[in-house]
Amino acid sequence: MKAIMLFLAGLLILTNGCEQFISEEDFSKQLTGKVRDTSGKMLSDVKVFIIYNFDHSDTLFKGPDSPTGTFLEQNFPNPFNCFSTFKFYLTDTAEIKADIALFDGTPVLNSAIDEILPAGTYEWRDDLSIELPSNGYVLSMMVKEKEDTTFWERSFIRSYRTYDSSIINTAPNTVTVNGIFELKYNSMPFRQTYVTTLEADPTPMGYCTVNEYLTIVLYKPGFKVYQENVLIKFDRYINKDFVLQPE
Repeated sequence: MKAIMLFLAGLLILTNGCEQFISEEDFSKQLTGKVRDTSGKMLSDVKVFIIYNFDHSDTLFKGPDSPTGTFLEQNFPNPFNCFSTFKFYLTDTAEIKADIALFDGTPVLNSAIDEILPAGTYEWRDDLSIELPSNGYVLSMMVKEKEDTTFWERSFIRSYRTYDSSIINTAPNTVTVNGIFELKYNSMPFRQTYVTTLEADPTPMGYCTVNEYLTIVLYKPGFKVYQENVLIKFDRYINKDFVLQPE
């Protein structure tokens, strides 16, 4: 019976087009996009970028006034486009190892930091847009000082606030194959909440929550950059057609 229901749901999508309902038994809910040129030809190797949108809280985050001892600050800025800084304090010579994973724990970048450092204050700043597509992440830091080992975690999110032409030089979320791309909802940090910080200060300013409005940006050399806002509905499979105009 389950196979029959999924088969019928597939027929509905093929015959009726966008935003068709699929049974709750389907656990691979996703946004599927078909990208064509103006003649109807399917376009491969189109870079697909995600811009997340946020609901901001007026509640200020109260953190430590002046950290003492070994401590990892919230990265700043957060959310961020490309560059972000992680500031940390060491009370003694320590072995430092930091890894980055997706918000769901999937490893992404191992040994982002892997050093032995003397006591002091440090800032690790990097252009994370080269390796990390727009998404929610966790930086996990191990600090091994003499006989003591401590662990710190800071959640952060990488996403352009609005479209910027520099986005085309950053890591895409996916690319089209034979004109088609798929983005599974559970791989995106919808409804996740993050601490917000400003451009040059790790002091937490409040919270932001990823809402269900997604901005899709499509880029392929020789075509105009295309962007569209999509409202994600978690009980629906969304199938959308996109058309790129030649430059």
